[in-house]
Amino acid sequence: MKTLLERRQAIAEFQQTKYTRLKRTGESYIQTKDWAVRNITRCLDELKKSVMNDQAARLIRDEIDGYLKRYHDYCIKEQIGAHYREVGALKKECDFEHVIPKAVAREMMIYKIMTIDEALNIPTCWLRKDKHQALNKMYASTTPDVWDFWARYRNAFPDISIQTWDGKNIDVSTWDIANHYEYFK
Repeated sequence: MKTLLERRQAIAEFQQTKYTRLKRTGESYIQTKDWAVRNITRCLDELKKSVMNDQAARLIRDEIDGYLKRYHDYCIKEQIGAHYREVGALKKECDFEHVIPKAVAREMMIYKIMTIDEALNIPTCWLRKDKHQALNKMYASTTPDVWDFWARYRNAFPDISIQTWDGKNIDVSTWDIANHYEYFK
């Protein structure tokens, strides 16, 4: 154990490491996905051993949320922007919105209804800020129908037009989770 004087000297001499800024590449996206899958798998294994309603389980669920968020931000938001976008809206007018809330995807993963890969690639959308706020008031961290995930949008905004990140217009009354995962393999 270091003495107080030794600790003071070590702190005074400490030089923070300056990491080089990494370039986003196909390899960095693969590393991010592998890291997220490995850690979510570990968390899911820990949850199996936990009491689902205690603080430890809550912390594990929070940790899973963190891995989902990091993957979504790095591999989706910063790569393609979002899976979908509101037609006619400029990115600066929009929020990055989880069409299926992360918390729903997390719970479906915990109960083996959704795979880790599916949770990592839940539908996201660039949605106008005012609409995003309205959705959050109506459906705080939930969705009426995960299969028909556009139901939230249709219920709140009957005339909304949505397209994929690469410009394909979609019909929000028929485009379901199977279409999403088929299109975004």
